[in-house]
Amino acid sequence: MGGALDQLPVLIIDCQTTGPTPDNGHLLEVAWCRSMDDEVTSHLVRLPNGAKIPRPIARMTGIGDDDLTGAIDHPELWRHLAPAEGFAVAHFARFEERFLRHLHAECAPDRPFPFRFLCTHQIARRLFPDLPRRGLRALSGFFGFSLPELKRAGPHAEATRVVWAHLVDLLRCRRGVETLDELLPYLASPPPSRGRRFRVPLEREKRLALADRPGVYRFLGRDGCVLYVGKASSLHKRVNSYYRKRRAEDKVLELISQARDIAVTETGTALEAALLEVEEIKRCAPPYNRALRERDTNVWFFSLDLHHARPAPDARHPIGPVPHREGLETIHLLARLITGRQGVEDETAMLHRLGFGPREIAAGALREGLAQFAASVEGAEPIALLRQGSIWRREREDEAPEEEPAEEEDRPLDAADVARFLEGLVIHASRLRGRARWLVQLTDAVLCWIPTQEPPDRRKVLITEKGRVGRVGFLEAGDIAPVPPGHTRARPERQRLFDRAAYDRLRILSTELRRLVIADRAVEVVFSPTRRLDAGRLKRLVEWV
Repeated sequence: MGGALDQLPVLIIDCQTTGPTPDNGHLLEVAWCRSMDDEVTSHLVRLPNGAKIPRPIARMTGIGDDDLTGAIDHPELWRHLAPAEGFAVAHFARFEERFLRHLHAECAPDRPFPFRFLCTHQIARRLFPDLPRRGLRALSGFFGFSLPELKRAGPHAEATRVVWAHLVDLLRCRRGVETLDELLPYLASPPPSRGRRFRVPLEREKRLALADRPGVYRFLGRDGCVLYVGKASSLHKRVNSYYRKRRAEDKVLELISQARDIAVTETGTALEAALLEVEEIKRCAPPYNRALRERDTNVWFFSLDLHHARPAPDARHPIGPVPHREGLETIHLLARLITGRQGVEDETAMLHRLGFGPREIAAGALREGLAQFAASVEGAEPIALLRQGSIWRREREDEAPEEEPAEEEDRPLDAADVARFLEGLVIHASRLRGRARWLVQLTDAVLCWIPTQEPPDRRKVLITEKGRVGRVGFLEAGDIAPVPPGHTRARPERQRLFDRAAYDRLRILSTELRRLVIADRAVEVVFSPTRRLDAGRLKRLVEWV
């Protein structure tokens, strides 16, 4: 009982489940190791008959119902765990203990529960009262162990082992706690309250010394791995903003709990920083850059009826590129519904296919809403619907701003709600198509503007060629913006240049172009000797795409 903590035999364990408690969830995956040198054992756990993995859990874990074919049942799982009676270590141990007690009550109700839990989170609360976050991802990252994005029991058990080893060492060095007899009363004492300021690993002087210039910053973990890449018009202001808010988003607090260093690359302008950010995210795949780090590296090109899609364009698939298939595939389904070529046997399944949220819908509202929607469009074929979407978008832009919407009522959706939702689907799809056309043009273009820090007669020039930034320079007073080298490249050839990286790069360029237009930076875009768009013509165009 009173042995040294670094010699204490413990069961390191992690559970992934389908819900927060045994009353509304089931064990899905369990991983453990019986010593600090033991390999981690991991097993998927068979769900009760009829139980399914909830979609949010499937997204977080990457585990689908089909993966459970070889899963073990509860008695077999308990036979693996029960011989390891004694002390068990888990992060947020109350979570694991609930499920294991439920498992024990099912499999061995006539025997005492064999485990006594030690919680690494409770130890961390006492050792690091001012660390912004002490969840397993934050704490393991603080100690130099990077968890993968998907929440799987195996890596989480390994992370718990790393955290336990470091905490045992820190208990001895900082608090003189070396044995179990000393640890138990230490854990029984109230944890210290948080101070007025967070204590973070990154040296304050390092971030305060950053330049007030545009650039890209990279938060680095203990082992030098890139945790996050960001862009800034002012590196100094942007990086330091992460450390000024005690009530920031959990992901931000989790990030700064791990970041021990920062690397920066200064750029001439904020636009160049935005483009460099995209390339760095693709290169480094940082865990906290999810928006630009898509698992799907394809873009998609569609047939004219929007029924077929492929990752490369051809004569039969001229519409694209678009980043996801669902936005245009839904329009094909909608066209079939309003022409009667697709029936509505199961309203719930059809609502799911159309992308409705979890709101309740009134009986018959889907069919009636489809009828209302059909009466509002001039043509029912997919391309006609996309044209109608463009008209609706222009009408919305020309309308006076609406009042703040009332708080959403807790009522079933009616037919009018359905019709409005379907109209939104078409508008979104038309925007995807319009953006695709615009980005194809930007593959070979020249962009000119006046940077904030430059005199008004000195313009920055950026040339894209084959979807990449070719050259960046300056035009002096009186110089005319050049014509892009690839201005004669045909549209199909430009479309073939696209992958997901090219799409994201040009989408970011378009977003930054919009910001320049709004800021009145005297923007001009040149596509050919006869097509030069000034800020006035660009303003409506970039807002539209």
